[in-house]
Amino acid sequence: MAEDQESKKNKRLVIALVIIAGLFVLTLIFFLTPLQTLFFPPQSAPTITLEISEGPEMDENTDLYRIIVEAIVLGNPDPEVTFNRNDGIGEMEKNHSLILLEAGDSFLIKAIASNSLGSAEASLELSTEDVEEDDAEIVEPDPVDEIETYIVTSEPHPDVGGVIDVSEENPIETGTQVTLTATANQGFEFISWKDADLDWFDDISTNAEYTFTVTSDRNLIAYFEPSVPIGDPPIFTINIWSPNDNATLTGGGDYEGGEYATVTAVSDIPSVNFVHWAEGPGTMGPVVSLDSSFTFEVTEDRNLVAIFTE
Repeated sequence: MAEDQESKKNKRLVIALVIIAGLFVLTLIFFLTPLQTLFFPPQSAPTITLEISEGPEMDENTDLYRIIVEAIVLGNPDPEVTFNRNDGIGEMEKNHSLILLEAGDSFLIKAIASNSLGSAEASLELSTEDVEEDDAEIVEPDPVDEIETYIVTSEPHPDVGGVIDVSEENPIETGTQVTLTATANQGFEFISWKDADLDWFDDISTNAEYTFTVTSDRNLIAYFEPSVPIGDPPIFTINIWSPNDNATLTGGGDYEGGEYATVTAVSDIPSVNFVHWAEGPGTMGPVVSLDSSFTFEVTEDRNLVAIFTE
């Protein structure tokens, strides 16, 4: 009898322990799962939207409208945001861009958010076309003794890649719009503009003509790359012919890009005179030389026609 009571007691103890263990496991599942999500959120690709956080505001220092755009981004890891224009580089908060526009202007601002899982792009049309001066908040200028000026420098990379034209001379007054135009040399192509004070991998514009408003010193680099592999120049063909069957033509054939070709046309009949070289393939193309023998740099395939008097 005593043994039966002891056995029942042990069974009740086991059941109680099982219930306690089950409750403990459920408690762990209930509390640790949200905590794990809180401290170790799952990774995700970026999402991005753009919205105007301030403006338009008229700045009486520059007579331009200030518009601040904020990029709202989600994603894990924290996405990096790049704008296609930021007239307030060095003074803006993270994921913010300042755009300065004249009255009646518009601009399509674009931004890319990227992390290790991918990227996303958003755009927003900015406009001051419908903004009346009385409707815009006026930012009173700070009292200053003189107008601030800044230095804008630019250089090609590599040095032989191309040349740069700058619309303004240093020093440049704040608020002035400056246009830099990059022109590639033979054998190179323009890739992008970069800012020497920013990450070298970040492009600030992929347009050869880059316009921005001066609000600080800038050191800009026009990045060029060879258009053909170095040491492997392209081959171009120079075709020459004449409707005059009694003519001797020389200089046609295949040339490497950058070489110089000399084409010559001589009549076999003394009474028939050379008139000009024309751009073919037909005989009515534009005149390219009045000399029976002329030299030019080979940069493309060409069809040249020697025209004689009849």
